[in-house]
Amino acid sequence: SRALTSTFLSQHLVHSHEPGTWPPGDYYSDGSGGPNSSNARLRRAATAGLSFDKELFNNSGHFAPRINRFVASDVPGLQTINRAELLGIILILEAVLPEPGKWTVIHSDSGYCVNTYAIRGRARALLGTNADLWQRFFDQVDRHNYLVILKKLTSHLGLEDSICGAISLPDLVGNALVDELAKSTAVALSLPPDIVSGVHAV
Repeated sequence: SRALTSTFLSQHLVHSHEPGTWPPGDYYSDGSGGPNSSNARLRRAATAGLSFDKELFNNSGHFAPRINRFVASDVPGLQTINRAELLGIILILEAVLPEPGKWTVIHSDSGYCVNTYAIRGRARALLGTNADLWQRFFDQVDRHNYLVILKKLTSHLGLEDSICGAISLPDLVGNALVDELAKSTAVALSLPPDIVSGVHAV
């Protein structure tokens, strides 16, 4: 599997890509504000989406999940976590080639994204915050003929929660992998330490 290092990510950040190269199926998305997430002036948000092999153990019986498709990107416009979360979902939908009768299921821990899609709906989303990204999202929903499910995941769970049935092992793994990818991407995009220290000094 590819190491999620800042050097690797800085060379492979995806800003645009040809649509229709991934199959419908299960994907995971997340967003991160990086090391300066608590400071809106310094935050450089990042987003990520991925899928992984369902066989979680290698031939030796060791736990070794492998990412097979991924996208990682900076976030245009306001550097908010909500925009990062939404953009990750959009990038996945743009990368998937729709097939009749086949659903694309995107697992996300973003209540903002899931609730806006499931409860608020298109009309209200396009009148609210992040309307530019919601328009892009619903354009993809149309392209997929509405065969799009956003599944809410609970974040910050561990193996003990999976054992107790609070989350499936694949969902636990997928959420952890995409969380790490989003965080690593945000680190690669973060402002240099001298700029950060200068802002704090003001």
